[in-house]
Amino acid sequence: MRRMVLCRRRSDKAGSTSGEVKAMHEETIEIEGMSCSHCIQAVETALRSLAGVEVRRVEIGRAAVAYDPATVNRAQIAAAVEDAGFQVV
Repeated sequence: MRRMVLCRRRSDKAGSTSGEVKAMHEETIEIEGMSCSHCIQAVETALRSLAGVEVRRVEIGRAAVAYDPATVNRAQIAAAVEDAGFQVV
């Protein structure tokens, strides 16, 4: 499932925002091979390592993310999950 939302992008680590609004795509990715909390953590870590990706929720069999298509694409997100040892379906 995909949808687009608007997010404010943080400009510094102090938490102030630049006021710039970015269009973020939201998607739920179906994942095979997950069976426990360690799998959840591995997928979450892989997704959080990608610039432009905000992890909404990870559970066995799926991950919900929002991503900036100007920074990262779905293929890169899928590759990160697969590099962690799981299969995107």
